[in-house]
Formats: sequence, structure tokens, C-alpha cells
Amino acid sequence: MELTDYFKIAQRNNSSLNQAITMAKLNSRGDKIWLVGGAVYRPIVKILYSYPTINYDYDFILERIQTKPPSLIGFKLTRTRFGGLRYFNHTCQIDLYALDDAIEPESYPYRVLMSREEKLNSYFQRVPFTIQAMGYDLDEEKVFGDKGIEAILNQEVKINNLAECSRLSTRHNIPINILIEKKARSLGFHPRYLDLIQGI
Repeated sequence: MELTDYFKIAQRNNSSLNQAITMAKLNSRGDKIWLVGGAVYRPIVKILYSYPTINYDYDFILERIQTKPPSLIGFKLTRTRFGGLRYFNHTCQIDLYALDDAIEPESYPYRVLMSREEKLNSYFQRVPFTIQAMGYDLDEEKVFGDKGIEAILNQEVKINNLAECSRLSTRHNIPINILIEKKARSLGFHPRYLDLIQGI
């Protein structure tokens, strides 16, 4: 089976994920929506490798986001430190980001000239770890992102963006190699440090 098939199996049995998808659609202005992050790779890992990983956070990128987010019963609404929308309650957290805000900061001046695909690639280039460089297209119902897919198939976690890893390390006061180990251990994967030693 393809990784998309594993994700769809997980989706059928995950009411929280389906609720999060509904909320993302309510905040969309009718364009493309992508689920990214742990909500994509953790369910796949759980089924593919029978590893008991759990996800309570759902991150979405919306091509165009509503200017006035709706209030939803049972959820509080706030802003993330990156400016995205965050719905949360005692069981889950749902973060929504506009595609133009999800790209690498260096690309901000050129985003009006960038295609949808270029913006998505820019986002995948900015995430700290390779396992995070993947998503699920809600319209096409397909898992995509070569680096993330490769990380799942090879069962490993590597550095994807050294600068972002460094910022993450500073913010949490944890060495990068320990961050890699924690991420890998949470998935039953192997941590890889070669990029940390050689640089990227």
C-alpha cells in the first residue's frame, strides 16, 4: 500500500482529526487546504510500524484564510506566536496558517511572484526535521513530500533545516542532537547526526 492508504485508514478511526479537518474548512475561503506535521506522519507510523505514537495537535496550511475566524462551540480561540489561528480545548489543539505566512522568511518579499507549489516547497524547506517535510492534500486526498516520505520509509529522523533546528534548540534550551533523539524515539525511529557533524 501507499502511505496515503495508511493515512486514510487512520483517518477513518480518528474523530478528532475529522473534526479538525471540518474546522479548517470552515476557516478556508474556498481554496486549497493541506494538513501538515505530526498529524500526518504519526498516524502513518502507528499503522505501518505498529508503534504506539499519539497526536493531539493538528496543523493546517490554508491557501486563503478567513479574515474573521468563526467562534466554535467547545473551543477557545487565540493566536500562535507566528500569527496563525489556534483553536484549543482540553483534548486537542488546531493551528491554522495562511500559505503566504508559512514560507521561509527570506522568501516573503517574493511571495507574490511564487506559485502555490513553490510556496509549499518553501515551507517544507523551513521545517527543522525531514520527517516534518510532508503533508496531506485534502482536495487530492494524497500524502506528499519526498523528504518526509523517505524519512518514514527509512525509519529515521535527520536535520532538514539547520538554522531552524538551532532556533528550536535555543528556544527549548536543548542540544540539537537531543532534539533529534527525542523526535526519533517518539516514533520508534533512528536518529541521524551526520548532517549535524558535516553541516548542511
